[in-house]
Amino acid sequence: MEREGKQRPHYSCFQKNGVVTLYDPQIGQTTNKVKEYLEDVKMTTTSRGIKYTIAPRLLEVQNYEFNIEVVNQILKKAGE
Repeated sequence: MEREGKQRPHYSCFQKNGVVTLYDPQIGQTTNKVKEYLEDVKMTTTSRGIKYTIAPRLLEVQNYEFNIEVVNQILKKAGE
């Protein structure tokens, strides 16, 4: 799964039959080599003029309920 430019990718991560898989919906690719992929990813950010290299992180959100008020604000139609 390769990307170029200043995109901030968001991946879906799921487990099936004990295998963890990453899915990138923007380019439609999957990989089950999660550890190798995350070790290869290099992200940089700048804070107060200092450039940092940071590692990607996985955020587990299963078994959490959505705050429906926040969801409704995000999903409003333009002009509402």
